[in-house]
Amino acid sequence: MSNLKIAIEAALQAGKAILKIYHSGDFDIEIKGDNSPLTKADKASHNIIISYLESTGISVLSEEGKAIAYEERKEWNQLWIIDPIDGTKEFIKRNGEFTVNIALIENQKPILGVIFVPAKGELYFSTKEMGAFKVGVDLELFDVDALIHRASKIPFERDEKTFTIVASRSHMSSETQDYVQQMKDKHGEVNLISKGSSLKLCMVAEGQADCYPRFAPTMEWDTAAGQAICEHAGFEVIDWVTKKEMLYNRVELLNNWFLVKEKFKDYFNHQSAIIDENCVIGKETKIWHFSHIMSNCKVGNKCNIGQNVVISPNVILGDNVKVQNNVSIYTGVICEDDVFLGPSMVFTNVINPRSAVNRRNDYVSTIVKNGASIGANATIVCGNNIGKFSLIGAGAVITKEVLDYSLVVGNPAKQIGWVSEYGYRLNFNDQGIGKCIESNQEYLIKNNRVKRIK
Repeated sequence: MSNLKIAIEAALQAGKAILKIYHSGDFDIEIKGDNSPLTKADKASHNIIISYLESTGISVLSEEGKAIAYEERKEWNQLWIIDPIDGTKEFIKRNGEFTVNIALIENQKPILGVIFVPAKGELYFSTKEMGAFKVGVDLELFDVDALIHRASKIPFERDEKTFTIVASRSHMSSETQDYVQQMKDKHGEVNLISKGSSLKLCMVAEGQADCYPRFAPTMEWDTAAGQAICEHAGFEVIDWVTKKEMLYNRVELLNNWFLVKEKFKDYFNHQSAIIDENCVIGKETKIWHFSHIMSNCKVGNKCNIGQNVVISPNVILGDNVKVQNNVSIYTGVICEDDVFLGPSMVFTNVINPRSAVNRRNDYVSTIVKNGASIGANATIVCGNNIGKFSLIGAGAVITKEVLDYSLVVGNPAKQIGWVSEYGYRLNFNDQGIGKCIESNQEYLIKNNRVKRIK
C-alpha cells in the first residue's frame, strides 16, 4: 500500500475513534506541561495513527509522542509529522473545528499531506506528484481507492472575489490585526474569517481564502500537513523570519511566524494542470487543462501548452513554443524558439523499446530547431533532428534528419520541396533564388541546401 493510502486510512480510522469520544462527552481532560489540554481522544488518535504508520518503516514525530532529541532526528531523511487532534481546545468546545493531521517530510520539505475533519466528514490530501484534493467521507462505509478516485482537485473557483483573510479563532494577535488593516488599505474591502486548527490552511488551499497570516506560536505538527496541501495546491507558506519556504525537522520545533498566500508566478496554469518540482516556466506562458510538466523541465517565455500534454523530465522548450492538445514530449527532446507541435504528434526517445527491458540509460536526443512546424499525428523517430523552419506534414513518419526549410510528408517521410519562414512553398529561378509570397524574403538554394539571403 502506498504511503498516501496508509496515511489516509490512518487519519480516517483515527477520526472514527475521535468522534466516538466526541459524541460521548467523556473527554478525560488533562493539562500538559505547556498548559495545553490533552484528552483521551488525542491519545486514542495517536495510537491508531502510529499503528498504521509503523508499516512504512519511517520514523514518526507526534505532538503526543515522546520527546525526540535533535541529535537523533537530524539523521532522519524522511519522517512522519502528526498531530492526532489539531485543535483540542475546539474539540473540548464541541464546535467541530478540529482535525487529524499527517504529513510526510523529506529533506525538511513536506511531500505528502493528509488532513481529516471528523465532525464534517471532509478529507484533504496531497502529494507533490498529484497535487491537492478534497473529498467527502462516510466513515461508516468508505474505500480509500474510491475516495482518491472521486476526489476533486483544489483550489476551487470562488464566486466571491472580495479579498479574504482567514485567521485563528484562538490566537488573534495585535500583529495579525495590523496585517488585516494593511490588507484593507491595499485591497479596500476585506473579508475576515476566523477558524480553528488547520482548517485555516485548508481554506486557503481550497480557494475560500486568499491568505492566512499566523503571527502567534505554532509547532511543526500544527502546520506540516497543511503546508503540504497548500503548496501542492499552488500556494506558499513563508517563514516570516527567513522569508523562505518553512522547513521541518528543525532543531527548534516551535515555528516562526508565517504567512500563507498564493505563490507568485508570471505564467498561467489551469488548476487541473500539474507542475512538478524544479521546473522553470517562462513569463506569459499558458498551461491548459490536465497537462503535466514533470520535474526539471525548462519552458520558455510565451509558450502555449494545450490540453492533456505530458512533458517528461528534463525536456527543454524555447520561447514561443506552441504545443497542441494530446502531445507527449519525452526526455531527450529539445525544442528551440518558435516551434509548433501539432495535435497528437508523437516523439520517441528509444530506438528499440521493450516493456521488460529498462532503456532509461539509452534515451536518444532529438532537437527541433528554431521555427520548425510538425503537423498533427506526425511521428518523430528519435535521434533525427528537425531543421529550422522546416514543415513536417500531418501524419508523416520521420526516419532521418530533416533539412532546414524543407517540406516533408508521407510514411516514411520524403522531402517534396522547400518552404519559407512564413510557411509558403518556395519556387526557385535559374539563379537559385526563391521568394516568399507573403514576406518577400528571398532564399538561395545551393548544393541542396537553402538559406535566407534577404
